[in-house]
Amino acid sequence: SLELGHSTLGELPFLVLSGLVGGLVVSLPCRAEIPSLGEKPVTMYFKDMDLNDAIYLLSVQTDWNINVDPDVEGKVNVRFQDVPALQILSEILEINECQYEIQDNIIKVSRMPILSQSLPLEYALVSSVAPYLDALLSSEGSFQLDEATNTIIVSDKEAKIEEIAAFIAGLDTPEKQLQSKVFTVKFIPVDSVVFLLKDYLSSEGKIKIDPLANTLLLTETSRNFVQLEKLLLNIDVYRAIEEMFTLRYALASSVAPLLQNYLGPEDKLQVNEQTNEIILSSDFYTLKKIGTLLDSLDTPDKQL
Repeated sequence: SLELGHSTLGELPFLVLSGLVGGLVVSLPCRAEIPSLGEKPVTMYFKDMDLNDAIYLLSVQTDWNINVDPDVEGKVNVRFQDVPALQILSEILEINECQYEIQDNIIKVSRMPILSQSLPLEYALVSSVAPYLDALLSSEGSFQLDEATNTIIVSDKEAKIEEIAAFIAGLDTPEKQLQSKVFTVKFIPVDSVVFLLKDYLSSEGKIKIDPLANTLLLTETSRNFVQLEKLLLNIDVYRAIEEMFTLRYALASSVAPLLQNYLGPEDKLQVNEQTNEIILSSDFYTLKKIGTLLDSLDTPDKQL
């Protein structure tokens, strides 16, 4: 049952408090119509008072029928001066995560329900937004990540979900989610990478290449950036190509040892002394670098 301190009860007229199954009803005879009294200004002072006691006092002041669910609890420490009664009720309930509804001249007070809402992200990654959410949730709130669809499922009070949705919307914009990174392409020409990636770029995405260094600068939104990076890594894999270099001035057997520093464990090198040729099996980019080196070495000036 609801209880008030002795001094509080002593200041109130005679009241009847009856307990009902499924909740508690504060009842007084000759109840006024709720809509007509809801706009009437009243003055009330709650000093560190139990929420149920505060509701009880408001019921006495307004002569309302109020049904309070058993799980409603909290504290009230606020003063109202000439404030409409329904606004007072709304305020003291909201700060304690409770709500009310009016049904047939009875006000029913209950805890705010826990709702769930899916919040899909277009530009940001859910994993990067998740660390900020704990501070925004209520004590009863929670969230789940669906990384496959890049969606956050939030479960909380309606007001909290609205707050979190607004926070996420502020982060999930192209301007705030653009990032850039330089990639060194190891095995294939960088211009061929651009040809393969361009169809996957978003409207905000850009690629700049440096053919000499075989690098590219990728600028893209966070969500698409991860997908493009994975695609790039799948494209830039070792594929052996065999190429033969015929030397005109230098001896193939003398030049071959100089090439070992350019070769990886999967590469192969052979020398044909009769034809003065070097046969290499390596990736495109390595062959390109070795070809440039051989062109610089295989000249009359260098071989005098």
